[in-house]
Amino acid sequence: MTLFLPNKITGANAGGPRQLAMRTRWAARIAQFWRWATSRVMEQKHTGRRWIRGSIAAFIGLLILAATLPSTGGMIEGARPGMWRCGPFLFYPGAFFGVVGVVTVSTACTLFGIARGSAFEIVGWILLGVLYLCVLMR
Repeated sequence: MTLFLPNKITGANAGGPRQLAMRTRWAARIAQFWRWATSRVMEQKHTGRRWIRGSIAAFIGLLILAATLPSTGGMIEGARPGMWRCGPFLFYPGAFFGVVGVVTVSTACTLFGIARGSAFEIVGWILLGVLYLCVLMR
């Protein structure tokens, strides 16, 4: 008497040679479809959460940018030394490009980390938090 170990061979042909070829093929196709469908459902659950976190990070970055840009210049009556003109707007280039650069880098770091599922997400959230605290302290 020989004993077969369970789960030694997996798949549609686990029981040995086919007895009814059509049923085995259908069983294999149904099993393959089931594996594909369940993997798609699992991917969609995580993707939905990523979209929500990414949208929140982008919105927070946009709010921080909107809160900090007025401090770099605006529609000012007279040009002061070191200001640049862009249409009716006068701004300090160092402050403007510094604010845009820092907010863009921190938001992009957060979004990249969310998309890749890496530690960049944590670093980006910390950078956005520091920027938020700086805006509150102003």
